[in-house]
Amino acid sequence: MNLKLHIRILSGLLFLFLAQQFYSCKKVDLERTAFVKTGQVANITATSALVYGSIIDLGSNAVTEFGLAYSTSPEPTVNNQVALASGSAALGEYSVAITGLSANTQYFVRSYLKSGGSVVYATTSSSFTTQSVNPGNSWLHYDDGTNFDGIGLNAGGDFDVAIRFAPSDISAYNGWKITKIRFFPKIGSPIVYTLEILTGADVPGLNYTQEVPSPIIDQWNEVTLSTPFTINASTDLWVGYWVQNQQAGTYPVGCDAGPAEAGKGDMISMDGLGSWYSLSTIAPSLNYNFNIQVYIVSQTGIEKQLLIEEKPVTKRIPATSGSYNSNSFGSFIQSSKK
Repeated sequence: MNLKLHIRILSGLLFLFLAQQFYSCKKVDLERTAFVKTGQVANITATSALVYGSIIDLGSNAVTEFGLAYSTSPEPTVNNQVALASGSAALGEYSVAITGLSANTQYFVRSYLKSGGSVVYATTSSSFTTQSVNPGNSWLHYDDGTNFDGIGLNAGGDFDVAIRFAPSDISAYNGWKITKIRFFPKIGSPIVYTLEILTGADVPGLNYTQEVPSPIIDQWNEVTLSTPFTINASTDLWVGYWVQNQQAGTYPVGCDAGPAEAGKGDMISMDGLGSWYSLSTIAPSLNYNFNIQVYIVSQTGIEKQLLIEEKPVTKRIPATSGSYNSNSFGSFIQSSKK
């Protein structure tokens, strides 16, 4: 066989090899990978924080879950603790309120999403340290600090809302004073708002009331109590307000976007304080925390006020009513978002 024939054969084989490789490359299907980023941390208290994340790319597969993984160890995963974001996954920033944290503790947090059966994590984590249990003062709350909407009764009427702290939530604040309460009223006259402080377990007793004569509508109202209220950490503490004269089709009680701290951030009574329910439990579509915040100061900070007598309590007579179930509370409804 002469040299020219050898060259032709080798050239042909090389052509076939390259053609096969090119053909094989064309068969590969490229798949976009989802990408998330961990953002800043805000509103840090002794037991909670508001953490931001971003979805940079949704990827090729449907996103079934997204939010934040957190832990006291670096590089947290979904096998640690998670806080889910609400709504549908979309490009851009989202925020999640993390509650139930330990005071004076460093936490690491990382954005993640689940897509196509896999978990995609942000390449970096953020860290923060919760406040000490003994700051000079503190706001206690379950909401994320932002008003999302309002809720009310379909038929109108009177009802009470509150946030609830168990003894374990306030053990570090025994003997401290509540000096201010913040809330977010959505509707004005003829509605009357009266602040309330109650103590006790499932059917708490009313200990303090203070009417808010001229609330500013659709924004935070910070009300200084006429008399500071002493915290007794041996029993549950409830702080909220009484809504009177709500008209049908109005939604006076401000709330955040959730998710609710069920049984704590979303307590509601419709029978004059005789029975209390978690709103997100009896009406799952209303998975929100009420915009109610409580300002407390240490005993040292209020020594000059200890001799002031507590303000007399407005008499409330619980209404007589039958048994309640989820169907009894179909009147709760979220207003249309502005």
